[in-house]
Amino acid sequence: MRVEGAPAASPHVTEAVQSLASRMSQAPLQFDALYQQLRTLGGQGAQALYQCIRDWPDGQGGGPAYRTVAAQLAVVLQVLQQLKADGLEEDLLYQEMRGVHTRVFGLELQMKAFLQQAMNPQWDEDSREEVEW
Repeated sequence: MRVEGAPAASPHVTEAVQSLASRMSQAPLQFDALYQQLRTLGGQGAQALYQCIRDWPDGQGGGPAYRTVAAQLAVVLQVLQQLKADGLEEDLLYQEMRGVHTRVFGLELQMKAFLQQAMNPQWDEDSREEVEW
C-alpha cells in the first residue's frame, strides 16, 4: 500500500535499530569476556575490579556497557552467581567481588536516598510554620 505525500525512504540510510535477538546474542558474549577479564584481575583488590566493570566497553563504540549503578549492580550479582556456580566461593576473587557488591549497593542506596530527599523533601515542624501561603 502506498501513502500519497509520504517521504520515500532514502536508499543510503543505514539501519540504526538492532533487533532484540541480535542484542540478546551479544549479551552472553560480552558477559563471558568480562568474567574472564575479572578472573585475571583476582588479587588486585576490589577497586581494580570495580574500575574494570565501570569502564567495560559496550562493544559498539558507545561508551561503557554498565553505565548506571543499577546495571553495575546487576552485573556484579551475575559475576558472584557465576563464581559460586564455578565453585569459587572460597577464592580471593569471590571475596573481592563481595567488596565490589558492597560498594555498588551502598552507592545505590545513597543515590536513592538523595533522589528521595530531592524529589520529596520532608520539612520539620518549624519550617512548615514559616511557609507563606
